[in-house]
Amino acid sequence: MKKFETGKFKETEKFNLWFEHCLLKQIPYIFIYNRAKYYEVHWNYISFEKKYDKILIDDSHTLRSRLSDIFDKYANKKTKGMVSDIMFRAKEVLISTAPFLAEELFDVITEHIQKTTTANNF
Repeated sequence: MKKFETGKFKETEKFNLWFEHCLLKQIPYIFIYNRAKYYEVHWNYISFEKKYDKILIDDSHTLRSRLSDIFDKYANKKTKGMVSDIMFRAKEVLISTAPFLAEELFDVITEHIQKTTTANNF
């Protein structure tokens, strides 16, 4: 299963199609912007139905902590970004590690939602 999309910043049609796919499949909307020397990795919760907002926000400390760990794991001296309950951005990620970061991000977010929905009979 494809877990993220890659492309140049101006390829909006490509990212729009990826968003539609994520919305339909209810999977994390993760994309990597190709830059010259580094990549940017993004996640945004908007591909999930509204009912998942509560899961992402109510148990945000657990998810945010795991996302911060991923950020730290793949960060280098130049990496900047932010982690929140509903968004993740890592700029200046090494080209060689960006796909691994994106995959791990997908797995952690998906696992968090599945575990929380099962535990709460959602």
